[in-house]
Amino acid sequence: MPVILYKRQREILDFVTQYIQLHGFSPTLGEIAKCLGVSSLATVHEHLQSMIGKGIFKKKSGGSRGLDIADVSHVINYDIPAAYEDYVHRIGRTGRGNKKGKALTFIG
Repeated sequence: MPVILYKRQREILDFVTQYIQLHGFSPTLGEIAKCLGVSSLATVHEHLQSMIGKGIFKKKSGGSRGLDIADVSHVINYDIPAAYEDYVHRIGRTGRGNKKGKALTFIG
């Protein structure tokens, strides 16, 4: 079943995904808030909890930096990212390892 993300949640997902790919571990709440220009850590935490509930993130046991991106089988782009690298990055979340994935982009 498709998961609907709010704009801010998609921004968080994109940032966390890029951060994990670059550093090998997830960012802190403060790093997410700073990157997105959000002043409230509670707001970031609420978005993350919602995304965990939707199955987007998996919470790892242990202290901080305990997020992992759940199995992604489909990516649906309702808009085309401005940079080619962002598009490749988004669709690259599908089909990790031996799994298959699909990407769909709506152009209007």
